[in-house]
Amino acid sequence: MQPASAISSSLHLLPCSKPHLSTRKTSTISTSLRSTTTFSLNEVSNAVTFDPSEAQVTWQIIVGTLAGVVPFMVAGVEFSKRIAAQRNCKVCKGSGLVLRDNKYYFRCPGCGGFLPWQSWGRFFKG
Repeated sequence: MQPASAISSSLHLLPCSKPHLSTRKTSTISTSLRSTTTFSLNEVSNAVTFDPSEAQVTWQIIVGTLAGVVPFMVAGVEFSKRIAAQRNCKVCKGSGLVLRDNKYYFRCPGCGGFLPWQSWGRFFKG
């Protein structure tokens, strides 16, 4: 175990925010750290400043936009085909569900029952 004088002398070497515990040496260290941190933040804020008028549309932006939009366009076309097929189905009459054994509803074998739906009443009654 260290004597109390050795512990108190080692405490003065640590940077501390409390003024009664800090010494001249530690306050110099913390002041230089603060100025370095402020300088670094100023550098970063100057580097991050961006003027939108300087933006250029490059091939990467065009390809990325197409890659993001095309799947939704294809999905919209394919889903609309399946919805139209379900609405025109003679087996389920557009509901997507077929009653079997006078007890349970199953997906329609004709259209696949893409959007199985009967009514809002059945939806809320569970």
